[in-house]
Amino acid sequence: MYEKSRAIKKNDLIYFDYAGYLGDEAFEGGTAKNQELLIGSGNFIPGFEDAVIGHTPGNEFSIDVTFPKDYHAADLAGKAVVFKITVHHIYPEISEESVALLGEAYKLKFEKEAAQSSEEKVYKPSFTDKSSYEKYVVSVLKAKKEQSFNESKRNLVLNAIVENTKFTSYPQDIIDDYDEIVEKQAEQYGIEKDVFLSYFYGIGTEEQYTEFLQKQVSSECVIIGIIQTEKFTVTEDEITKSAEEIAKQYGFTTVEELYKQVPKVSVENNLLSNKALDFITENAVITTIDETSKS
Repeated sequence: MYEKSRAIKKNDLIYFDYAGYLGDEAFEGGTAKNQELLIGSGNFIPGFEDAVIGHTPGNEFSIDVTFPKDYHAADLAGKAVVFKITVHHIYPEISEESVALLGEAYKLKFEKEAAQSSEEKVYKPSFTDKSSYEKYVVSVLKAKKEQSFNESKRNLVLNAIVENTKFTSYPQDIIDDYDEIVEKQAEQYGIEKDVFLSYFYGIGTEEQYTEFLQKQVSSECVIIGIIQTEKFTVTEDEITKSAEEIAKQYGFTTVEELYKQVPKVSVENNLLSNKALDFITENAVITTIDETSKS
């Protein structure tokens, strides 16, 4: 079924492992196993996919590539690195007319890499013919739509609660935390804070920025209040499982390595927040309006 003896070419879908090195050290987020990549899709940094072309599955090989100067991780921007790669196999070829659609499907995948077990099942296809491929594309589109709809529901319910909640003050420590997050994001992009706010959020004045921070803090305070009122907790097993999934997604070799960058308490808080958001969404009365029925 799978092809393992011929050289890789453009438009091949490969199943592979990779490990990135800056000098003699493996850099964070540069290692992953059992990945899929459509050669020519442009989902990896420039030069990566072209350098894989011509190699044969089964043997480890190395490629030299350079990260773009505007790469979001400042410690890698413009740096020359080496990737050690092992391609396990090439998926069976499908018809030429399906190649373009495959590229679009994979753009959807890489917009948000499978971080949940339900998504992983969708994103592990085995293409044997055009029919099985088309079924896979439909499943990707459905999963994407469902995910987007569920996220929209959670945001709408949370925003409705925030808008109907009166805040007499805003905790300064939480405001400072969000301000620090914005500053770090701007640093990652290598631009000034005011430029970052203008480009990504359309914020151009101090008053707008203050309102932005207050809105973020309002949402967090509501979530904290729900967690405390409903007495939500998370177990060590839940924290470990979540940390393992995050570590796998971002290429950390162990959970301990992840905790050096993402504190354990952040993983715990994220789980608690999700429980609170799930709770308000499940208990909200949501009316769906059919736009097609409007005159």
